[in-house]
Amino acid sequence: MFENGVTVRSIYEPLKACLAEANATEMAELLDHRGFYIAGVKEPDKQSITRFVSAAALKKGGTVRDHAEDIVVECLISDATPLAKIFSLLGSRAYSFVLVGGTVSGIVTRADLNKPPARIYLFGLISLLEMHLVFWIRKEFGDDWQRHLKEPRLAEANKLFEQRRQKHQELNLCECLQLCDKADLIVSRDVLRELFNMNSKKGGEKTFRRIQSLRDLLAHGQNNLIEDTSWEELSLIVSWIEQALEKSDAEIEKLAVEAGGNYVERFWSAADQ
Repeated sequence: MFENGVTVRSIYEPLKACLAEANATEMAELLDHRGFYIAGVKEPDKQSITRFVSAAALKKGGTVRDHAEDIVVECLISDATPLAKIFSLLGSRAYSFVLVGGTVSGIVTRADLNKPPARIYLFGLISLLEMHLVFWIRKEFGDDWQRHLKEPRLAEANKLFEQRRQKHQELNLCECLQLCDKADLIVSRDVLRELFNMNSKKGGEKTFRRIQSLRDLLAHGQNNLIEDTSWEELSLIVSWIEQALEKSDAEIEKLAVEAGGNYVERFWSAADQ
């Protein structure tokens, strides 16, 4: 859905523009007041915006035109760009200008990644990752995984399992583990670290701590997704999760094909009519 249906259109802001001949200092004050640090530059003889200016540059005085820079192709994206790609794009630069119908009409910044559509994507990624972790824990450990957890952690899982059972929620005990518990089990096995592209146990633990921190920020509704980290690190961790899911999904698909080689469907489906 986020690779095809939900796009940058859901989070970008309209690009405000300063008149090229306007007083730079006055425009800098207006941008600061609005909380903007980038604006387009409107030339009187052009309909479209091809240049931009930063609030910091405007504070040097003169006219807006004195500080205008060309908008280069590398800083342009379409409003149809999948939202799933925006984290990698903004990991290397603080903003991108958005083309709407072939015209520069918007801007997307790192601050826009705090908006609900982007947060939903992140939470969805982490939820998918946890589902994959459970699958591989059960496959690798079988029913023996409980022996590899400390008693207090296992007690917490049993407590949650019982609460959910009383609400008639059909889950197994492994699904009631916290993310940190699943991470401990995954990094303890060489084959699972290799599957999830972890060079070492220490490196895997560090990666999962970052994911846990991001999940907590999302779950608690924190406005700032880079608390105690950076946008570059956020981009890296999102990229890691995406790649881990792709690899895990491919391996699960292989197992399904192998297991279903001699399978014969015995149920009738309305879709088969």
